[in-house]
This record gives sequence, C-alpha cells and structure tokens, in this order.
Amino acid sequence: MAARIFFVSFVFGALTVVIASAAPDPARAQDDGYSFEDFMAEVEEGKKDQALCRDDEGGTSPQVRIDACTRLIEDAPYENDLVGTYYVNRAMAGGDPDQNCADVRKGIQVIEDSKSTIYGEDYLSAAGRLEESICD
Repeated sequence: MAARIFFVSFVFGALTVVIASAAPDPARAQDDGYSFEDFMAEVEEGKKDQALCRDDEGGTSPQVRIDACTRLIEDAPYENDLVGTYYVNRAMAGGDPDQNCADVRKGIQVIEDSKSTIYGEDYLSAAGRLEESICD
C-alpha cells in the first residue's frame, strides 16, 4: 500500500513538473517585438483614418478619404454599424460611380443587419437618399 501511495505521489509530482515547464512564459506570451506602444500607435492611426474617412477637416481629397475608409473596412474584425458608416462615407467621397453605389448599399445593409440603435432613422434616411442619387 505504501508503495502504491509513493508511486501515485511520484506520478503527480512528475506531471506537475512537466505541466509547469510547458506553460508559456507570461513575458513572452505576446508576439516578440509587439509592444504596448505599437498597439497605441495602431489606435492613433485608426483615429486618423476615421477623421479622414469622415472628412472632419473638410476638403480632404477623395482618394485620401477612399483610402482611409478602405483601411478601416479591411482592418475591422467584423462588420458592425460603425463599419457600415465607413462604406457610406467611402461612397460619399466620390470616384467610381458603380463602386459608390455598391458601397452605399453595403453600408445600409450592414447598419440594418446590425440592428443597432446608434445610427437611427435619420442616418439611414440620409444614406437612402444618397443611394437614390448615385445608383441607377
């Protein structure tokens, strides 16, 4: 009986050592070279793109707006009502009429599908008028 208890204790001890040595080092759990400063730089870049996409300053060139909106759309982890506004803003920037039509329709669809109350009927109504004006 004592031998059995010793054996079980030995096995548990060995498993504990193996599991502890296999656990990731907390300091290296993130990708090497990616820091908090890198994360904050990405956040700031996203804020800049949002301002350019919305044309907060006024007079932003169409291509700069389109590029900023495109980056925001492509970087979004999933489509939600905010991403829907990026599509609508990209359509408002000008450029290819067919792409603008596709963008405003996609934006309206994404906003409606998200069932969000943030962008209410006024926003969707304005987007609908934009759709009517640029789509055949």
